[in-house]
Amino acid sequence: MEYQSSKGAVEISTMPLSYAKNALNKLVRSGEAGRKAEVDALQAHVDKLTAEAEAATLSAPAPREAVIGDNGPPADEAPPEVAPKWEVVQIHMDDLLTEASNWADGVEIVSQSQADTVAALREKLQTSRTRRAR
Repeated sequence: MEYQSSKGAVEISTMPLSYAKNALNKLVRSGEAGRKAEVDALQAHVDKLTAEAEAATLSAPAPREAVIGDNGPPADEAPPEVAPKWEVVQIHMDDLLTEASNWADGVEIVSQSQADTVAALREKLQTSRTRRAR
């Protein structure tokens, strides 16, 4: 049996499910009495393809279980910060204090790079007190 589309005759048995459903709906909406055989053939074809699709869905293997590490993290996501051990924090703070004492010997700061170095050191000292050890 053929379906008479606007582009010509199409064999109903070769139509994919979505195309057959659209053709069936078009014929039902238009209500053309002379095309009852086409409507019946399209309905039978749609029912057959729908049943096959449902059977394929039911017999499909279950989705694979997610595995930790199966995919990489998003590129823009930073890794979590790990708190350092107390010994490491203490050594870091001692190094900063030694450097600060070297700058606090009374010598005048005469260049912008020296001022930037001291400002960075001061910022490191301020943030080092907020570090927590495990």
